[in-house]
Amino acid sequence: VSLVLLASSSSRARPGDRSQPSMSSSLLSLSLVALTPRATPPRMSDDDAFAQFEASYKRPAPTGFARPSTGGELREYLLGKWSIRKATVFSVGGISGRFQGVGEFVAYPHERPLLAYSERGMFTPDSGGAPVETRNRLMYDFSDERKVSVFFDPTEEARGDASAVVAALRFDHSIDPSTLQMADAPAPAGASEDEAGGYTGHLDIEAAGAFLSTWSVGSAANEGSILSMHSRAVVHRDEL
Repeated sequence: VSLVLLASSSSRARPGDRSQPSMSSSLLSLSLVALTPRATPPRMSDDDAFAQFEASYKRPAPTGFARPSTGGELREYLLGKWSIRKATVFSVGGISGRFQGVGEFVAYPHERPLLAYSERGMFTPDSGGAPVETRNRLMYDFSDERKVSVFFDPTEEARGDASAVVAALRFDHSIDPSTLQMADAPAPAGASEDEAGGYTGHLDIEAAGAFLSTWSVGSAANEGSILSMHSRAVVHRDEL
């Protein structure tokens, strides 16, 4: 998993950002819950802070919405612009904090059915450090209806030849459209115990204009969770 929150690229800082966008969906309560303690009350645990942030998501009432269950349906669902809020809570390794930004999925000109994802926003660490602008670029490949492959895109924003961009992609994780489960890239053969613990995740899609993404990891090197709230938003192109 590529999980780098500060001024570098990552897929889950991730994750999953980066002018406050106007929001077209009222399905989410997008007010961030403070994850740092006030002066008087005792500090809440990391688990309590994460649960409080997750509870701020207002689940939409049933409206007959059918969630995407194939690669093609998921591709159509993701297309467009989103406003994003994230909370990262790590007890081991990682960087705990909050993220607010915007992201966009656009069709990428290639013979394969690809979606290019760009994300930009501000990450504020719980440690009290100054907010840092972060950016992220991913490529989603929908060639297989049973498994969506997601790649980290290390190329510059001024993209060149499509073939060169695709050749530079690095596999990051996969999505099973039938269950919306997400799986990290497997650890290489001979990996140490610290390297072997990968991320597992899930997409929670309950409405046309809002969804959740949750990642968790448990290993000797990293232990924590990343929760991302997405809602459809109208943003200016220069915000991305």
